[in-house]
Amino acid sequence: SKSIVITGATRGLGLAMTRFFAAQGHTVHGCGRDAAAIAALQKEFPLPHSFKALDISDDVAVSDWAREVLKNGAPDLLLNNAAIIAPNSPLWKLPASQVDPVIDINLKGTFLCSRAVGPGMVKRGWGRVINMGSILSVIAIPGRAAYASAKAGVANLTRVLALEWAGTGVT
Repeated sequence: SKSIVITGATRGLGLAMTRFFAAQGHTVHGCGRDAAAIAALQKEFPLPHSFKALDISDDVAVSDWAREVLKNGAPDLLLNNAAIIAPNSPLWKLPASQVDPVIDINLKGTFLCSRAVGPGMVKRGWGRVINMGSILSVIAIPGRAAYASAKAGVANLTRVLALEWAGTGVT
């Protein structure tokens, strides 16, 4: 049995991955912003699984959550899946108030979760990190400046982490 950490575990791909890994007998530690959805997941998947309502763009909250998850050792897999998208809008019409959350969740959240969990994997000498990307990290679509920029950042963050963790057993 493996220990799996999944961000954005309450909806879409994150929920599907949570259910898949739990059904395979792995222990899932998931997070999401919707407290009611987190409570429902904890009811569906009781201990040893654990689920936490938190904002992954909050450094302190991520660090606290990672400490809880790491109590039983470093996880085998970190799935940085949480993401949001801004309204489809030309750049000049998109207010910063709609851009900031996209950068904060998609890029900063991936950075913070990797920084919080990755060192435990490195110390153990084994682990896998999957950062969910998007085709918009390499192609452009009008009206998607915030999302495409954040996902391009995630793609390059992934490359940096691959170089920094090369030879440690963490990929």
